[in-house]
Amino acid sequence: MGGCAKNIAVKMKVAIVWFLFISFLFFVADDVFAAKWDSSRSLSLSGIYSSNVDFSSLNEESEFITRVRPSVEINGLGRRLNFNLAYSPAVLAYKNSPSRNKLFHKLNTGADVEIIPEIFFFGGVASISQSIIDAKSSARLDSLTSGNLTDIMTLSFGPSISHDFNGYLRGGLNYKLGLVQYPDTTNISDSESELTTLTLSSGRRFRRLTWEGSYSDSVVKRDFLADSLRESAAASVRYKLIPSLAVLVRSGYENNQITSSNTLVNGSYSSAGFSWKPSRHISFDATKGDLSEDANLVWTPFSRMTLVVGYVNRGVGVNVGSVWSGQITHRSRRSTWQAGYQENVTNLQRLQVVGQQAFAQIDAQGNLVIDPSSGFPVILNTNIFGLTDEEFLIKRANMTYTLTTGKSVLSFSPSKETRIYELSDTVENVLDMTASWSWRFASKTRSLFTMSWQDRGYSVDNRKDILKRASVQLSKDFSPRVQVSTEYRFVERTSTAAGSEYQDHQIRVSLTKQFQRN
Repeated sequence: MGGCAKNIAVKMKVAIVWFLFISFLFFVADDVFAAKWDSSRSLSLSGIYSSNVDFSSLNEESEFITRVRPSVEINGLGRRLNFNLAYSPAVLAYKNSPSRNKLFHKLNTGADVEIIPEIFFFGGVASISQSIIDAKSSARLDSLTSGNLTDIMTLSFGPSISHDFNGYLRGGLNYKLGLVQYPDTTNISDSESELTTLTLSSGRRFRRLTWEGSYSDSVVKRDFLADSLRESAAASVRYKLIPSLAVLVRSGYENNQITSSNTLVNGSYSSAGFSWKPSRHISFDATKGDLSEDANLVWTPFSRMTLVVGYVNRGVGVNVGSVWSGQITHRSRRSTWQAGYQENVTNLQRLQVVGQQAFAQIDAQGNLVIDPSSGFPVILNTNIFGLTDEEFLIKRANMTYTLTTGKSVLSFSPSKETRIYELSDTVENVLDMTASWSWRFASKTRSLFTMSWQDRGYSVDNRKDILKRASVQLSKDFSPRVQVSTEYRFVERTSTAAGSEYQDHQIRVSLTKQFQRN
């Protein structure tokens, strides 16, 4: 009965929010539908041979697979609308085992509508993707089998308000309702999440004395585990003694309820210190006080390089103690590289709603690299961890380097992530290194070499897995809209766990047809 009541409540909230959105849409219909629309379509047909389709160590079975993948992309841009949709289903037909035949969906769509100019907005995003269920089991990331794989369907949307009160006060109010479903597994709960954020700050009329404050309240409601509740408030006041030096006071409050074996500390904190900005290239601030100390550095030595470093040590919250964060970005005419480090206590449902489970490849100009056969961005890292309802502490360091020359693109992306699970106290470490080289060595002909190495360790049983992948692809444009490619892939996993090792050799031949853009 409780689950039924919960589902009814979720549907009512979704219906109410969408009813309000559609109602307001009538007032801006002329502006919205007068947007400039653009669409593209493609169709990809692939023949795939796999020597070990199930990644089995005991019963290797080869298989011939036919994959048909249509794709459509729609973009709309207007004075008060920004809309995008990319949908690419894949139909898989197996020669030896027709019972395996499967349809996989892949969807990314989002829209932002300015309902009242510069004041009232409505936005939403939705996605369908696939994820491994158990990282210790055999796991194909190319969706060729449905074993140990589940769809992830996410939807998040809501209104937001932003306003400047005649230069004296700026305020913003945001509400987001998020839904996440895993239809093919019971390893993790479906969830409903709500996030409310309020921000207030002094307006442009305040010169010497400035202030800002924020309040957030979020809840993730899950089927199999207690709700994850987080409430926080923070405020800061800054008074300029001279243009480059100011007195800084911070205060805040934390009230959190999560399922954890660690003792949660809720309460308030405060600190005082200074901020210093001797030039437009560097700024530094630091405070120290009751249950809190922090420091932040932003340095831009030249226009194409930025370094940001943050440090927080608080005695309250879900992540007490010393917490570091940082990011550095550098761009040149031919290359771009960025590196970062972050620590955060979260859960998978929150990560799915805010879209932090994938990292897209970018080129030297900062643009997304698009896979022409699917129309989707090239993803460097997907969810390589198993599914769980537990809260966990993430410690993640990553770097991406991309070098572009006249005929080639070189990319290198190492990362290391540690997850410390709050309830079971287990630790999982993954070191991942991926490199790729795209080379246009002849007219309308390209090659793509990709290699990756992954070292995974588990504290619960001292297990260690090493996963190696390599691929070579050749593609030829026979016309501006027709592309043929051939590819060889090799995958190997070694493991300290008996029966967990496997190898797979794969050959792919693909034909892709791009249709006229509208």
